[in-house]
Amino acid sequence: MEWDLVCGRASLSPFFQSFYFFGTAVGEPLMGLFADRFGRRWVISVSALLFLLTSVTSALVPLYSLVLAGRFVLGALHAIIGPAYIQGMEACPVNLRTVFGLLATTPFALTGMLFGAWAYLIRDWRTLQLVCAAPTLLFIILIPFVDESPRWLMQKGRLQEAANNLLKGARWQGATLPTQPELVNLLEKFRLESADGGQEHQQITRNEGCASRCWRETTLLVRTPALRRITIGLFGCWFFTGVTFWGMSLSGTSFSSDPFLYMVLSSLMEIPGYSGFTPIVARFGRRFVLSFNFAVCSCAILTILATPASYTWMIFALALVGKLFITGSYGLLYLVSSELFPTTVRSRGLNLSSMMARFGSIMSPFVIKLLASTYWWAPSVLFGMGAGLGTLFALLLPESSNKPMADTVDQLELLYGSSSRTSSSNSIEKGVASPLTAPEREGEADV
Repeated sequence: MEWDLVCGRASLSPFFQSFYFFGTAVGEPLMGLFADRFGRRWVISVSALLFLLTSVTSALVPLYSLVLAGRFVLGALHAIIGPAYIQGMEACPVNLRTVFGLLATTPFALTGMLFGAWAYLIRDWRTLQLVCAAPTLLFIILIPFVDESPRWLMQKGRLQEAANNLLKGARWQGATLPTQPELVNLLEKFRLESADGGQEHQQITRNEGCASRCWRETTLLVRTPALRRITIGLFGCWFFTGVTFWGMSLSGTSFSSDPFLYMVLSSLMEIPGYSGFTPIVARFGRRFVLSFNFAVCSCAILTILATPASYTWMIFALALVGKLFITGSYGLLYLVSSELFPTTVRSRGLNLSSMMARFGSIMSPFVIKLLASTYWWAPSVLFGMGAGLGTLFALLLPESSNKPMADTVDQLELLYGSSSRTSSSNSIEKGVASPLTAPEREGEADV
């Protein structure tokens, strides 16, 4: 209403949502690259400050073009979710990864419910955006209490800092670790044992030209067969999750006559979607549950096509079922991605995978705003088929349950490559698990 985005200008309305997703598509690879190069904590700290500044500024500017520019920047900064999630996963012991990995996304559902309530009470979009930006202050207050990931510090050779962070964690938990000099020597041993290709690889890397180095960085996620399989599978899963999840989240007017009620209830479905699958994932593993969630979501959404329009309650219920299971896939993908990508490219891999979801989410507002007005069946067909294709990509992924998190690409090949099928479990333990899990076995319950 403020910019007269109706009639002939109605096609400009979806850009308010899509520009945010355009920003995330740009921010995901950048945040992943920065987090792997400069550290998880640095990226989180800088991005949080910029997010607060931009969200307040863009709520006060008078021009629609400036608002869209602000939405783009906010979307790019939204990508700190990846490094923040990895920050926690890299410090999490093996026996708690499933619980932490899935429950960490639950606050997203809770704030979605709050947003639906706030939007009902606060009809002015500028005031609503300022209210939504306020919790960022709490996030900024926590930054001084966040330490850098010890895994990342070890891979970068910053062993003193890694040892200090581990000793701090041990003090908090009342656990006992070796003295700092001993711990530094132990970390140096692990770092050398896990280095990709050893000294020969490092010498080749130093002698590379700029073009060769850029090409190696660009093709890093498809360098080996196992990494290639993981990258293709995760990229496909994330893309179709983005299409379906955001499509279902923004379809309040397509599947319900009350968009505010739909927003609150669909967000309510995200709570069991993020947390309710925890025991199921722990029992049946990641790969099976991920593909099952996609399949059920697809069936629920496509069933809407065969439901009479007068059965509004049934359409509403089927949409909520679809939202429940696609949310389960969304939360699980964060866990799977952080487990399958090695430490050296983990943040980059997760953020590039998440970027695929952003490409899917860019499409969703146009499907809902433009296609649905002409073809009522379009949202159900596209979102249902998207979830169905996600099932196939999920089956490409290896099972990562109860396996150590690889630090390097070489370790990843030992765990999930062709050698994992021909090597004995003892050789895998010697090549991967020992440097990764020895400290976890000794102190995982404490540290």
